[in-house]
Amino acid sequence: MIGMSSLFGCMVIGISVVGLQASETYKAQRVRRQAQAFALAESGIECAQRWLTTQASPPSGTVTIIPQNSTAELGSGSFSFSVIPDPSNPSRQLKIYTLRSTGTVDGISQNVDVRMRSQSFGRFAYFSDQESANPMTLKIWFGRRDKIRGPFFTNNSNSSFTNIDNSNPANPIFDSSVDMNGPSINYMTTKPSTDADFLKLFTLGRSAVKLAVDRIELPTTTTIQANAAWGSTAGHPTTTGVYVRAAGGIYVTGDASIELQAPSANVQVLRITQGSKTTVVQIDLQNNLRTVTDESGTTNHAGLGTGVVFVTGDITSIKGKMADSIVGANPVKSAMTIVADAAAGRTMTVTGNIEYRTPNNTSIAPDTGVNLVAGILGLYANRIRIGANAGANVRVDGIVMAGTQNRTDGGFGADAHTTRSVGTLTLNGGLIQKVRAPVGTFSGNSAVSGFDKDYYYDERMMDTPPPFFPTTGKYDMLSWKQI
Repeated sequence: MIGMSSLFGCMVIGISVVGLQASETYKAQRVRRQAQAFALAESGIECAQRWLTTQASPPSGTVTIIPQNSTAELGSGSFSFSVIPDPSNPSRQLKIYTLRSTGTVDGISQNVDVRMRSQSFGRFAYFSDQESANPMTLKIWFGRRDKIRGPFFTNNSNSSFTNIDNSNPANPIFDSSVDMNGPSINYMTTKPSTDADFLKLFTLGRSAVKLAVDRIELPTTTTIQANAAWGSTAGHPTTTGVYVRAAGGIYVTGDASIELQAPSANVQVLRITQGSKTTVVQIDLQNNLRTVTDESGTTNHAGLGTGVVFVTGDITSIKGKMADSIVGANPVKSAMTIVADAAAGRTMTVTGNIEYRTPNNTSIAPDTGVNLVAGILGLYANRIRIGANAGANVRVDGIVMAGTQNRTDGGFGADAHTTRSVGTLTLNGGLIQKVRAPVGTFSGNSAVSGFDKDYYYDERMMDTPPPFFPTTGKYDMLSWKQI
């Protein structure tokens, strides 16, 4: 009996062990399938990101998008993804999308959600497609007289390496990230090798510098800005004149000069002159009203419009002052993008200071204090020049963008830079340009002609850029979660 009991006990233990092994095997298989399903869901997110970044512009509307080929089978599993526009997108400057992906293996599913936001060129303090018009013969150097106070990016097109004079650094030149498509940097003396060497040039040290990153292409058209100013995708006028419509901003056919005025805190005035005719557009932020006065009389338009001024010709002169935003329980942003058709090769000439009525403060958080009051301005053309008669010292508040991808002659620079008196060019916002152009000449550490540069980055441009300011075609990840 003892022998039988022992045998029975062993049989029970054996059965239990087999059952335990089967249970553990099932759990292991399930964990493995879950891991495989999660990997497939991640693959779906990558495909969704690729689809989103290949669109000509951020998708419109608020209806969930199921792209073609959004479902794929891989091995024993599959994934599917969708792109969900944020409900607030119609009123958002930077569009937000949720990328939702499901991976499935043998009936087990894993889900991943990623929120992405379209990226504005306003995220850069400095951007260039090409560092010099003639990179093999004309090198433009970053040196001890320069200071880049925000994110830096260059495509280094046409072998135009970034040139850094590290012969006698007084303070770091670059305060933030430094991203370059090119494979190397051209240093005037021996390139930095130690951490201490890098810290003399880059505030964040060697970790700030990334080479051979993906290119970011400039826009190829100004259609988005033209349509925003006109208030429609069709019927744009061709007769010379200034056009203000309820659904749009200000559309100007032909060349024009523009003077910005701020007669009171929350009233913006634009004086637009074409030949002997001047049109005055007053934008009253407090009363949500635009008033247009020209030789035919005065017309009122309810609403503030899109905030875009689009000129089909050259802007032969621009200067003046931006009004303040309204803060408080019912905030109203004083924001404007002024465009001379960059895709058509048009030029914008700065003939005096362009300033915010209340200056922003780059040393405090972008969403506090005077930074909520100060206006937001974007200037966009193929070529933006500081005019020969603008003065020895010139200040431009706002982000400046000069050039398109399809043209080779775009860029930002100063007229008469070899002969004008020595002064300071203060740029408070950001600089985006096709080709880097000179604003002055130097001998050693001394200015000979033109401008010393005093450039500041306005961080507000990253999250609240000017209306309809161009986007990079890239997207920033806001959040990632497994659901």
